Amino acid sequence: MSTLSQVGGIPDIGTGFLQPKQQNKWRVQFLSFGEAPNTLPLSMQAKKVTRPDLKFKTIEMHRYNSVAKVLGKHELGDLAITFDDDIGSTAGKLIQAQLQRQQHIIGADGPFLAAAQEGSIYKFATILDLLNGNDVVLETWTYEGCMISVYKGSELDYANSEGMTIDLTISVDHMYQRFPNAIRNNMALGGQGLGG
Repeated sequence: MSTLSQVGGIPDIGTGFLQPKQQNKWRVQFLSFGEAPNTLPLSMQAKKVTRPDLKFKTIEMHRYNSVAKVLGKHELGDLAITFDDDIGSTAGKLIQAQLQRQQHIIGADGPFLAAAQEGSIYKFATILDLLNGNDVVLETWTYEGCMISVYKGSELDYANSEGMTIDLTISVDHMYQRFPNAIRNNMALGGQGLGG
């Protein structure tokens, strides 16, 4: 009789199931966002986030009777984040401050729609940590050269009593991944069965 830890194995590969990372165990933080000394209220309102895609351009090299392919430049997809739009506007105020850094959108102090002189004035960094359900960081994604490319608020509807949200699309110049706390025993199933 097999034990619980032997269930789900693949012959000559391994036994058991490896514990998956969970989609609801994460936190996001922002650095140099909207000139605010503390962006933790924005992190608290984060509801949903996607990780950008990474694509490599393929370049074909033609010769007499064959074709070889080599890698060209890489391209990062966008980071999409949804925030709860809380009644105190803590998320909205921070996002508005960042939009003001990128371009004067609202206000009478003008000049209106004046773009910042250089990217370093308004770009920020985003850190996404995947957690184990506690305070252990399993994986960290750092996104550099971030800026808001799309701002979208949820619609208003008398027939809907759900909370309002703010959706941001964030373009990214560079990203890298680290694994700061490797967990060695990562089996989803463990213990001994009756036959153990």
